[in-house]
Amino acid sequence: MLVYIIYFVVIACFAVEYEFRPFESNTLLGILIVAMALLAGLRGENIDKDYDNYIYSFEMLYNTNNLLIFTLYEPGYIAIVRLVRLLFDVNYPVVILLFCAFVSVFLKITNIKKLAINPYLAILFYFSHYFLLHEMTQIRIGLAAALFFVAISYYLKGERIKFVGIVLLACLFHYSAIFYLFVLFFDTVSFNRIIYFSLILLSFLLAFVHVPFTGYLNNLNLGDVSSKLEIYTEMNIFDNINVLNLLNLCNIFACTYLIFFTPAKVLITDKRLIFFLKCNIFSIFLLSFLSEVPGITFRFSQLFGVVAMFVFCYLAKFLPFSKFNIFFVILIGAVFLYYNISKTGIIGSYHITSFK
Repeated sequence: MLVYIIYFVVIACFAVEYEFRPFESNTLLGILIVAMALLAGLRGENIDKDYDNYIYSFEMLYNTNNLLIFTLYEPGYIAIVRLVRLLFDVNYPVVILLFCAFVSVFLKITNIKKLAINPYLAILFYFSHYFLLHEMTQIRIGLAAALFFVAISYYLKGERIKFVGIVLLACLFHYSAIFYLFVLFFDTVSFNRIIYFSLILLSFLLAFVHVPFTGYLNNLNLGDVSSKLEIYTEMNIFDNINVLNLLNLCNIFACTYLIFFTPAKVLITDKRLIFFLKCNIFSIFLLSFLSEVPGITFRFSQLFGVVAMFVFCYLAKFLPFSKFNIFFVILIGAVFLYYNISKTGIIGSYHITSFK
């Protein structure tokens, strides 16, 4: 686990430096992109639970012409696999993983620079959670989320047609990205503290009173969509979901604090904060609301929770500890990293792939 800790400490140092003396360095961001993409793309076998499934899909997608394959895998992902497989006979799985990692990390970090008030602090939270979850594990949704980051900038500028276009492009890499269109209901000019805090309270209630979605989904008959939902409802990887886990509690704390202690003027002028808070609170709500169906719960909650990294950056601005705010927020990031590498089981000890 040492390699993850080293990456975390290095990024944390940049975050502290930026907080006290903001600086611009495309070179440093470029180095981080390369370093993180190599970490994900060159990961060895058995580090994550999805590795063997992806290796199997690379060979299967190259050899099959059955159109039913599009019910399981997205056109963009199939195109990447087939193109790389045509160009490389040896070590093609490594090339695919590297390509996906570089594209995803590049798009995310370049757009984090545009969206975050402290880009290195946002990168720290990205590395501590969604990098491990997406780039190191679920590469298809990782690519889709990267395109969502691109789309956010257009959404905040009011260019909704471009936003919709990029979201549809993201669907080529993961069909669930279509649900990003829900954010069209989130305006960026107002924030009702009572409504969104009530949504958090309702999430607490639903954590104990589960909505029986399993029975409803099993009665659906929507062809291929129904089959996909059935796969999710039968997933065992997320059994015994704990809605009030440590990471979600940290998320709830961050949102609740910002709801009550962000200056009113900021909550009507800062479009980014308004958008990030709404998405993140919606993610918290989905985690509780859909908790009866763990596979679906995590899938849809993570779609919107990916912006949590930006919410935590605002804690460094509005917490009451003055210049020590940044260190408190980095400590929360360390909790995320510890929880993910020690408790969740999504990632194992790192080793580089064995080239053929």
